[in-house]
Amino acid sequence: TPWERFAALPQLQEALAKIPELIAANATAKTELARLQLEAQTGITRGATKGILAWTIVLILVIVGPITWLAWADKMSSDALAFLFGTIIGAAFTFLRNFFPRGA
Repeated sequence: TPWERFAALPQLQEALAKIPELIAANATAKTELARLQLEAQTGITRGATKGILAWTIVLILVIVGPITWLAWADKMSSDALAFLFGTIIGAAFTFLRNFFPRGA
């Protein structure tokens, strides 16, 4: 039959023998690509995270420093100081929580 003649072709036998090797090579290439993408994304995220945390700390210090000095110099009440500390720290934590979602 024509099918038996086609199945007996040496080219078909060679092609069928190479299928597992090609599948393994494809899986290895995809795994390597995924690993490289993850490494790149991790580096980008790490740099962004450090920058955001640094700027958040700088912003808090720039605001908290003068407010603390005003309270120490008796230009502002300690109640207002405590309220502003709570507001600033709460806003910073809210920002960080929104920037770094829990599932990430």
